[in-house]
Amino acid sequence: PKLLTDLDEAQRRVQTAQRQASVAEKRQKLLRNSTTSSQTTLNQLQSLQRLSLEKEVKPLPEEQQALAEAQTLFLSNQKQDQELNQELIQLQSDQQAADQDVQRLNGLLTTARQPAQAKFDAAMRQHTLLVGLTKLAAFLPLMLVALWAFVRHRGGLYGPLVYAGGTAVLVKVIVILHEYFPMEYFKYV
Repeated sequence: PKLLTDLDEAQRRVQTAQRQASVAEKRQKLLRNSTTSSQTTLNQLQSLQRLSLEKEVKPLPEEQQALAEAQTLFLSNQKQDQELNQELIQLQSDQQAADQDVQRLNGLLTTARQPAQAKFDAAMRQHTLLVGLTKLAAFLPLMLVALWAFVRHRGGLYGPLVYAGGTAVLVKVIVILHEYFPMEYFKYV
């Protein structure tokens, strides 16, 4: 039971790390879109300022303020992108550690389940043999009736009916033998 609870906990950690990584990747995608937009704005403002300087016109204070704001926004977005990269690296590391725990616990569970599986297999074989014997016991009276009818009426008017019934009972007994009994004993029947 402790291994099962540990396995459940490790699987929950894997799922949590996956969800958090997915959220971080979505945030990073939105941030990169914003960064691309701010970079485009920054480039346009720099082009306007360059043109103003080439024409020897002093840029307006609003233009200088807009350029400073665009630079600040771009640098802020770059910093957030780096922080998100670090967060994603940490989340991937956590997920890998949880995955390793899951694999280790699955190995321990497999080892711990072997004795129980052996007992289950033995009980299942016994149950299968019991079901097969019960079914054969149910068909024993039918086989005796088919044998009696074959001996008594095989050449008469009911001969085809006796052959058909006897064949059906025989086929069903063979199917039961193949389905419920070990193959090494009845594979030649």
